[in-house]
Amino acid sequence: RAVQSSVELIKLALSKIPGKEETDKEGEDTWVCDPGCNGVVCVTIERKGIDPAVQLLPALWEHVRELGQRSKAELKKFINVHKFIYRFIPLQAMCRATMDDIEATVSRLVSLPPFGESSPPTTFSVACEVRSCSSLNKKTIIDKVAGMVKGNHKVQLYMPETLIVIQV
Repeated sequence: RAVQSSVELIKLALSKIPGKEETDKEGEDTWVCDPGCNGVVCVTIERKGIDPAVQLLPALWEHVRELGQRSKAELKKFINVHKFIYRFIPLQAMCRATMDDIEATVSRLVSLPPFGESSPPTTFSVACEVRSCSSLNKKTIIDKVAGMVKGNHKVQLYMPETLIVIQV
């Protein structure tokens, strides 16, 4: 059966990630939704034991390779349907575009490695991109997020070990 939409493509690729069988038993939550914009697919993945964001792209390439081996016509149709997929951006968390929600989400994330209490000191940088949102200020977001990182972690703008990216 040919993959008809980007949502179906992502679901198919997720099903081909190695180790998926083991994680199904331990608990996995994967939501793939079509937000209604052409070429935009939102995928939320919470999975124990593997990092699906890292493994999603190779699974997609493997699907394309298999299509090419089966039928050149199927591959050509697939490329025409999905030719506007420009990039995949793995997201660790999503929230509403309010300062309170951003702070709550960031406070939950900075308690995890590499920033948790038992984590060794690391360098980090905060990058923020605000589009079409006049209620939030980029500098305010960066200052608050950087201030929420506790411990011996240091801000380093050039070549940090960890990058915190916030997009609004």
